[in-house]
Amino acid sequence: MTTASSSSISLRRAVSSDAAALDRLAQLDSQRLPSGTHLVESEGVLIAAVAQPSGIVIADPFTPTADAVALLREWAKQRTAVAPRRSLRRPRVALA
Repeated sequence: MTTASSSSISLRRAVSSDAAALDRLAQLDSQRLPSGTHLVESEGVLIAAVAQPSGIVIADPFTPTADAVALLREWAKQRTAVAPRRSLRRPRVALA
């Protein structure tokens, strides 16, 4: 009999205590840690992160991260979606 194991995924904004784990991820991924705010995926251990606003992803190459990266990208896209802006133009005034 086989039992399916469940894993939990937490999408969250990186905090200062994540700095070492983000540096570790960047080193594992042979990249520099991208600047900006980072959104991270965690199962107790950070396995993937996406920088905002650049969208650069760093991920653990020794862990299956495709699903986590897809979720992070979608979450980042939702967080950066721009609400329609009001026109910043000044109303025209007719001079008499």
